[in-house]
Amino acid sequence: MSDRMVKGVALKWMIPLLLAVVGVLQGAFILVNNYREERQHLVAYGAGDLSRSLLWMRGVIEHFQQEGDLYEVRKLVRDVATDDAILLLVVVDDSSQIQVSIHQEDEAEPLSEAVAEIGRLTAGDAQRILSTVQQVQQTLHPQILFQQDSAVLFAVSPLQLTPDSNAHSHVGALVAVRDLSRALNGSWIEAVRNSAWILIITLVAAVAIGVVLHRVLTRRIYWLMDVVERFGAGDHSVRTGVKGDDEFGRLCQTLDAVADEIDKNDKVIAQINTNLEIQIQQRTELLMAEKQAAEHASAVKTRFLSNTSHELRTPLNAIVGFGQLLKMDAGQFNADHQEYIHEILKAGHHLQYLVNEILDLAQIESGSLRIELHPVQCGGVVNEVIGMMDALIAQRAITLQLAQGTWLTAPVLADPVRLKQVLLNLLSNAIKYNHDGGRIEIGGQIRDGRVVISVFNTGPGIAPAQLNQLFMLFERAGADPRTEGAGVGLALTRELVHKMHGEIHVTSEVGRSATFTVILELADQALPDGKVH
Repeated sequence: MSDRMVKGVALKWMIPLLLAVVGVLQGAFILVNNYREERQHLVAYGAGDLSRSLLWMRGVIEHFQQEGDLYEVRKLVRDVATDDAILLLVVVDDSSQIQVSIHQEDEAEPLSEAVAEIGRLTAGDAQRILSTVQQVQQTLHPQILFQQDSAVLFAVSPLQLTPDSNAHSHVGALVAVRDLSRALNGSWIEAVRNSAWILIITLVAAVAIGVVLHRVLTRRIYWLMDVVERFGAGDHSVRTGVKGDDEFGRLCQTLDAVADEIDKNDKVIAQINTNLEIQIQQRTELLMAEKQAAEHASAVKTRFLSNTSHELRTPLNAIVGFGQLLKMDAGQFNADHQEYIHEILKAGHHLQYLVNEILDLAQIESGSLRIELHPVQCGGVVNEVIGMMDALIAQRAITLQLAQGTWLTAPVLADPVRLKQVLLNLLSNAIKYNHDGGRIEIGGQIRDGRVVISVFNTGPGIAPAQLNQLFMLFERAGADPRTEGAGVGLALTRELVHKMHGEIHVTSEVGRSATFTVILELADQALPDGKVH
């Protein structure tokens, strides 16, 4: 059985089930209440009847006893005790000896023995009867008691055995014990019968109400559930179409209105999604076209730089070569001509260096630049770079300080040619952008398995807004236009450091200093010797 059927059955039979439960509870309550009332009625009726009988018998027995006619007394007692419910009816004297009994064999016996022979009585009941007889003989007041457990009613009435009413020593008693169990059982059966009729009527009414609810309410709810499930499954065209002013009609109309609104919103959303897909497709095509154009432009630029660099090398080599030949015969020229030769060589070397950097960048972008990593001692490369720049440092009267330490002898994993090119670029910039008489500090340390090399200069510094542009190609980051440079060196330096699995950073204090930091891995914690990149 599906969950829906379980819910439907619960809905259809909920009220009938509640009615049935109420009917059962009501029947049980009526059963208990009727039995209690009938029991009280039977006990009260039996007590009254027994009391009246004993009162009448008392007068008659006292009359016959005073005349000494026990025969009439015995006859009277046995005539009265024709009812099977009478368990005991005796006349006892002042010593509780039975004088007259419905059973002849009990006469002249003690009352206690006759009471003990009654099987329905418990020991407590027998003792209570005997004590009641003694109490009645003393008080001369009759008593009637009902024993709940044994369902017996017993009555004791005093008998005046002598004409003198004050002679308590000659007071006997009339004792009667009546069984009410059969009457009480009959009342219980009657109460059960009445409760059963009430229960049957309630169950029939519950079933009838369940059938009516199923036809009037549950079946319509099933139908409405089908409509809602079809709508939830995607059939947004389904509607209840029910019109009416009752609760079910208003519910159906509300659901139809909600379905119309949902259908309308779905159409709007579908149209929006379609438009978005078209826009995304157009934007994607545009971006792809722009990406392809940018890649094509970059490839063209790379080829142009490579071709241009190669084309420039031949005339530059010729210029530098002829300049060196002229320098060898400088004694044949006057001082002005010698200065011209020096400027020719200086400009030629600068152009050669610039062309080589552009060619290296073109090779990096095309992926053709080869980097061979080997263990390289930092100190040797640093001292070689300083030696190459000694003349320029002295010319500018710049003070250079080299920090000593274990980092100078530490082997880093690098390409020795490219590491020298990186440090040469950084030191060249530190000189170029420094002021005459300034200071340069080259320091280093070993930290976390890596060597950190820093180049500090007391130049004008770099504005924070320009730091992110500093390593971009052809970007000079606000440098003085009169200062030579094409914005290629730092871009190439960053690419070379990255190719050697290192990092490069810059910090600056505007108007005071700038510090470039290169971080490289130690040789024993990186790639094996001779690894080619």
